[in-house]
Amino acid sequence: MTDPSNDAERVVSIRRLRGGLCRIRTSKEREFLLHRNSGAGALLEEGAELDGKSLEELEGPIARAAGLAFAYGLLSRRDRSERELREALAENGVGGRDVIDGIIGTLKRQGYVNDERLASNFVGYAMKHKPSGPIMLRKKLEKIGVGADVIERVIEGAFPPGCERELAAGLARRRLDPGMDSERAARRIGNFLARRGFHRHIVDDISVGILRGELNGEDNGR
Repeated sequence: MTDPSNDAERVVSIRRLRGGLCRIRTSKEREFLLHRNSGAGALLEEGAELDGKSLEELEGPIARAAGLAFAYGLLSRRDRSERELREALAENGVGGRDVIDGIIGTLKRQGYVNDERLASNFVGYAMKHKPSGPIMLRKKLEKIGVGADVIERVIEGAFPPGCERELAAGLARRRLDPGMDSERAARRIGNFLARRGFHRHIVDDISVGILRGELNGEDNGR
């Protein structure tokens, strides 16, 4: 006769993470995140049986506390978008939309999660260290999970009328080689500006300016 207890959900593996966190996998292929100081030490043993109460705590208060600690660890290394945090929490054993919503809500109230601030800082840093056009910046912000409405506000603020062309023209001047023929220079600079994410009409306008000799290079080059 089969022992019914053999069908109980059990801990089958334990992975220790940074900051006192652990991720356990169960015999039913589920993962849970918990902190070693959560009072759930008995669950940090392979073979530990998970009864209804244990599972309820793992899905609720234990998950909330561990998920918040996990998020703090991620944010200590760099800013994250809300989407990035949601995905990271779900991938590391913090299940349940309500729990994740609660963690994100706490982080927002504490000022740790703010997609508009993240996007503004991202664009400001990029413009200082690697000036780029709005097309490239949009793609990069989308990649890190910033919403379209936030992206548009930040891009609009970073590129007031005339700014994109002025920035592109400055980059073109720094890269122009006085010894290069105009056709080759126009093609080379045009390709460069397109890769940097400037709009086609601006790229074409600057390329025409190079062909006509209306745009002169700078001595320092780039």
